Amino acid sequence: MNKLNSKSKKGILIGVGGFIVASTITGVVAGVAVNKQANDRRVESELLAKKTETVNKINGLSSLKPEEVNKFNKEVNEARSIQEVDDVLAKANQTSSTNKANQQAQLIKSKNDAKDQVSGLVSLNNQQKELLLKEIDDADTEQKVQVALVKANQAQLTSKKTEVKNQINDLVDLTPEQKTALLKEVEATDSTQKVEAVLEKAKTLVQTNKTNKRLLLQQQANSKKIEANNQIDQLADLSEDDKNKFKEQIAKSSSQEDINKIIENANQLNNQNKANKEKELTEKKQEANTSLESLVNLSTDQKDQYKNRIDNAKTKDDIERILASGRSADQKAKEEAEAAYTTSKATATLYITGSMNEPKYVDGRTELQSKIKVYEEVLKDATNQNTSKYLEAKTELDNAIIKAMKHVEMVNNASKPENKLTLKTLQYQYWTNNKDSEIKNLQILIEGKNINARFNNDPKSILLIKNSKQNINYFQAAFPKYLKNRVFQNDDTKIDFGADLIGRKSTSGDVEIDKLVLISDKEYHIINLDGKTLKFNGSTTKQTVNAS
Repeated sequence: MNKLNSKSKKGILIGVGGFIVASTITGVVAGVAVNKQANDRRVESELLAKKTETVNKINGLSSLKPEEVNKFNKEVNEARSIQEVDDVLAKANQTSSTNKANQQAQLIKSKNDAKDQVSGLVSLNNQQKELLLKEIDDADTEQKVQVALVKANQAQLTSKKTEVKNQINDLVDLTPEQKTALLKEVEATDSTQKVEAVLEKAKTLVQTNKTNKRLLLQQQANSKKIEANNQIDQLADLSEDDKNKFKEQIAKSSSQEDINKIIENANQLNNQNKANKEKELTEKKQEANTSLESLVNLSTDQKDQYKNRIDNAKTKDDIERILASGRSADQKAKEEAEAAYTTSKATATLYITGSMNEPKYVDGRTELQSKIKVYEEVLKDATNQNTSKYLEAKTELDNAIIKAMKHVEMVNNASKPENKLTLKTLQYQYWTNNKDSEIKNLQILIEGKNINARFNNDPKSILLIKNSKQNINYFQAAFPKYLKNRVFQNDDTKIDFGADLIGRKSTSGDVEIDKLVLISDKEYHIINLDGKTLKFNGSTTKQTVNAS
C-alpha cells in the first residue's frame, strides 16, 4: 500500500472491466482510519461519562455496605461497555433493595422484642408503657429502639426503688440508722433483682430487731417497772397525753408481763408516730422536689443543690423555706438570662446599623437580621420565656455576630483591587450529539488573579448559583468535590464551571439565575452580573442562551 502514494497514477484493474487509480484507493483508506479514530474517542468519552454517572448513583445508595460500594465501583471501572456498566448498576440497585428490606425486617423484629419487654415491666403504669411503646414504634433505627428500651428499664428500676423505699420506711421495727443505710443501698442498686434483695434484707433485719427486743425485755423483766416511766419519757414521738396514759397503766400493773406489754405498746405507738412523721416528711420532700423540677430557669446543678438541702431537711418548715429560696433563685435566673439576651440583641442590631449598612454586606446583614427575627418570634411564646431559651438565643446571636464580623472581613477582602473577579460567561448550552442525544450544560467562566491560592486550594471554597428572588440554590458547588469530578476545570486565572443538566431536578423547569456568590475562607464575592440574568427552561429550551 505504501507504493500507492499521491504521485502514483498507475491504474489497478478491479474485477472484470473495472479500473481505478491507485491514489484514489489511498484517500479512501485514510478517510476510514480517521473516522474510526473519531468514533473510538467518542465511545470512550461516552463510556467514561456513563461510568462517572453510575459511580455517583452507586455512592448514593444508602443501603449498600462500604465493601459493596467498593465492589460495584470496581466493576464499573473495569466495565468495557455501557451495557456492562448498566448491568453493574442493576446489580447494585438490587443489592441495595435487598439490604434495605433486611434492615427493615430486623428493625421490626427489634421493635417487637422491645415492646414485649416493655409490656412485661410490672412496675410501670399504663401511661408510662404507652409513651415508651410509642417511642419504640416511632424509632427508625436500631439505636433508637435500644435507647427506648434502656429508658424503659431505667423507669422500671426507678419505680421499683420508690416502691421498696416506701416499704422500708413503713417497717416500724427498723431503727432510723438501719432505714437510712437500707435506703442508700436501694438507691445504689442497678437492677430490680438487687432492689428486691435489699427489701428481703430489710425484712430479715426487722425479724432480728423484734427478736432482740424481746430478749432485752426478758433480761430487764425484774427492773422494768422501775425503769418503765423513764423509758416512756424517752419516747420522743409520743405526745404528753399518751405518755401520761402509759405511766398510769404502769402504775396499775400487777405483773412483769403487764409492764412489758405496756412498754411494748408504747414503743409501737412511738415507732408508728415516728414512721408516720418520716413518711409525711418524705412525701413533703418528694412534693418539694417535684416543685423544683418545674422551675425551668434553674440549672441542673442548682436543682441538685436544692434537692440535696431538701433531702437533708428535718422539718416541713425547713422544706418550705428551701423551696421558697429555690423559687426566688428561679425568677432571678430568668431575669438575668433575659437581660443577657436583650444585650446581645442590641449588640447585633447596632452592628447591623453601624457596620453592615453598605449594599455589599447584604447577605451577611440579611442573615443576621433573620437570626434576630427568628428568636424574636420564638420568645413571643410564653412557654419559651425561660432561662434555657434566653441563653440559647443569646448564644446564637453572639455566634451570629461573630459570623457577621467574619462576613464583613471577607467582603472587604473581596473588594480589594487585587482580588477583583470578572464574569466572562453565563450561558445555557444546548446541542445534540451524533446519536441525536440532547446535551444541556450550564457554563460559567469567571476570571481573576491567583485563583489557585485563593480558591482552588481552599477546601472551604464554594460557588453558589442562585435565584435571589425566590431564594433558590440551583448549585452549591464545593470546590474539592467539583474539581475532583471535573465540573470545575480551573487554572490560576479562571474559574471554569461546566455542569451537565440532564436529569437534574432543580433545573428541569423554568430557571432564572440572577446571583452568583463565590466564597472562600477569606473572601466573599457577589459576582457582578451587570444587571443580567440567565433564563431558560431545562425541559423545553432547545437552543443556547446567554445571560442578558
